[in-house]
Amino acid sequence: MTLTRRQLLTFALTAAIPGLPAIVCAQVSDLSLKSQQSSESLPYSSLEEVQAYIEETSAATQLPKNFIADTLDLATYSPRVEQLMTPKPKAAGAAPRSNWAAYRRRMVNRARIQGGCLFLDENEQAFSDAEDQFGVPRDFVAAIIGVETVYGRNQGGFRVLDALCTLSFDYKRRADYFRKELTEFLLLVREQNLDPTSVLGSFAGAIGMVQFMPSSVRKLAVDYDHDGKIDLVNSPADAVGSVANYLANSGWVRGLPAYFTCTPETGANLGLVKGGIQPNTTLGEVLKNGFVPDLEIDLPDDEPLLVVNLPTKDPDGNLMTEYRLGTRNFAAILSYNRSYFYASAVADLAQEIETASMDKEASEMAQSSSAAS
Repeated sequence: MTLTRRQLLTFALTAAIPGLPAIVCAQVSDLSLKSQQSSESLPYSSLEEVQAYIEETSAATQLPKNFIADTLDLATYSPRVEQLMTPKPKAAGAAPRSNWAAYRRRMVNRARIQGGCLFLDENEQAFSDAEDQFGVPRDFVAAIIGVETVYGRNQGGFRVLDALCTLSFDYKRRADYFRKELTEFLLLVREQNLDPTSVLGSFAGAIGMVQFMPSSVRKLAVDYDHDGKIDLVNSPADAVGSVANYLANSGWVRGLPAYFTCTPETGANLGLVKGGIQPNTTLGEVLKNGFVPDLEIDLPDDEPLLVVNLPTKDPDGNLMTEYRLGTRNFAAILSYNRSYFYASAVADLAQEIETASMDKEASEMAQSSSAAS
């Protein structure tokens, strides 16, 4: 009997159900183990749907079929990848998991703020060049790298080939998306003459300090240290230039804030909170519908905005919502990661890094002046 890996996981879960007779658990576990060993010993290229993928991909990209097949056969199914990608079920009646305050504490903390200042100092030239070329403030570029990998410290230890094959052929929740990324990865290793088994990243297949998916590496990564190659794993300069290029290509507007804080009046039209990642209202509509900016906004009434809601808890545990007005630059950050929490944390970390850098510079100037006198 040959089972799919999804069925094997189902058997494993069934065997763990409390109250199931022990003999049944043993039989199911034994069947699962034997079938798993049989299934996992098969090379990917022997599977019918993978053979169809090889044919389609070769025709679309001109990659040789034997190259695709040989590369895929280097991959190993990863149950851990599948486990991490599977959403956890929410218990009936459970309180919402979303808590902006808790998320912000994890992402906008002392380690990331101090690390951001140090990362800026160590890569001053790359940040200066990227800011001039792409118009993206250095603090936002640093903040994205800080949120993604803590400035390169947490880049992920999964083989990207294993992750993408698992998500393409074993875990079907977003298989079409991951097959496209697998194709981009095949093109990437062919173009850059990489050992496909040596490329490490996240359980979703994201690569390097900046956690680019393979399609973004091919399209938007840049050689910013001018050494003739793009290296998002070891080159901070390449990471800096690539993030700035990504945001610029996502519509970043030079000189525009990422968001404005606001307070809804009693009876404000919460229908303006429409979701999505692109601005879907205007400053004029926001003002007419009862969202009052905490500071005056010097922009035209037709300026595109996005009303952002951030569910949170106050110190006493009461549920509440913080609202912000996201600009086109907020939308550019959302193109990197579609989470309002993520984009808000990046913007807040950028602000904290900027403030800490200015304080450090002022302190150094004061010490220098005192020593001179």
